[in-house]
Amino acid sequence: MRAVVIHAYGDEDVLAVEEVPVPEPGDGQVRLRVAGAAVNRTDLNLRAGLYPGSVPDGVGATFGMDVSGTVDAVGAGVSDLAVGDAVVAFAGPPATPAAQAEYVVLGASAVAPAPSAVPLVQASVLPLNGLTTVQALEGADLAPGSRVVVTGAAGGLGLFIVQLAKLAGHTVVAWVRPGTDPQPLEDLGADEVVTERAALAEASAAAVLDAGRLADETVAVIADGGVYVTFRPDEDQPELPRGIRRFDSWVSNDGAQLRRLVEQVDAGDLRLPPATELPLERVADAQRTVAAGGVRARPVLVP
Repeated sequence: MRAVVIHAYGDEDVLAVEEVPVPEPGDGQVRLRVAGAAVNRTDLNLRAGLYPGSVPDGVGATFGMDVSGTVDAVGAGVSDLAVGDAVVAFAGPPATPAAQAEYVVLGASAVAPAPSAVPLVQASVLPLNGLTTVQALEGADLAPGSRVVVTGAAGGLGLFIVQLAKLAGHTVVAWVRPGTDPQPLEDLGADEVVTERAALAEASAAAVLDAGRLADETVAVIADGGVYVTFRPDEDQPELPRGIRRFDSWVSNDGAQLRRLVEQVDAGDLRLPPATELPLERVADAQRTVAAGGVRARPVLVP
C-alpha cells in the first residue's frame, strides 16, 4: 500500500509516498480502509524534527493522527465493530501516527461511528482537534460562565475551542489576527472577536487557551488565580505570576469522548470546517497550506 513517510528531518522536500506492507490487525484491533486523513500542524512538527527520536536511522516515520474510513478487517476480541462500518478514529499515541496511507490498523477503542451529518472525508478533521479541545477544557477545570480567551481562534484548533467552550457554558472571546472576518466566529458562538490585547482590558479572563501560541502576550489578560492552557508544552513558556496555573495540553485516545463529539456533530451543535481534498502525493502542498495559516478549509489527504 502507499503511505506518507520521511527518512530524515527537514522541510517539505523530505516527504515521500512509498510502498509499505499492508498492516494486519491483532487482538482488539481493526484495520481501516482510509477515506480521508486530515493534515495537522503536528505533522509539520514531526517532519521538522521537533519530536526527536521519531525517525530512527534508516527507518521511515509515518504520519497522520486524524482518519475517517471504513472497517476493512477485524481482529480477535472485537465485537462492536464490523467490516463495512463507516468510522472516525484518533490514530495517535499510544498508536504510531500512520493514517496518511491507504490502510491503518488501530485499537478498537480509538474508533467511533462516523457522523452521518457530514461526508466521510470531511469527518476526518474531527478526532485530533476535537479530543484536544475536550481534554484541554477538562484540564482547565473552569466553572460554567467563565470568561475564556481563545488565541488563534480562526485556526484549525481554535475553531473547535470556540464552539466547545461555548457549549460548556463559557463566555468566549476569540483573539484573531487583524483583518480576520469576525462573522464566521460569531456564527460559531464567539461572544467577542478581538484583534489586539488592548481590547481585552475591560475584563480579565478566567483562562486563556493559547492555540495561537502568543505566550507572553496572553498572561496580562488572565485574572489572578486563572489558568493558562498551552498546546505546545515542549516550547519555552511564559512566567506565570499572580497564582496563575498552567495546564499542559497533550491529547490522548478516548473513544467515549470521540463518540460524544460525533453526537454533537450529528446534533448540529458542533460544526466541522470544510475539507480540501488532495491525493497522498500532494502531502507537501497540504503541509505548506497548514504552515501558512489563515485558511479555514482543512487539507485532507485522500488515498
